[in-house]
Amino acid sequence: EQNAEEMAGFTLRHQQQLAYPMQLNGSEAEALLQMTPFAWRAKPPVREALRQQVGFDCQTDFAIHCWQRDA
Repeated sequence: EQNAEEMAGFTLRHQQQLAYPMQLNGSEAEALLQMTPFAWRAKPPVREALRQQVGFDCQTDFAIHCWQRDA
């Protein structure tokens, strides 16, 4: 597990890695694309090709850090 950065004035209370595979249909994959910086570069033909996919497999990987402001 990676160490979280230090934040002045805050104490790290909890950190967790969360990773799992996802199986999406085309419209779900397109919606996921819209939530990423890649959406700005994806041209309409790429988005349409993604939307037409029957199945799209991808992997999630999150680092969750819960901080509390120091008193």
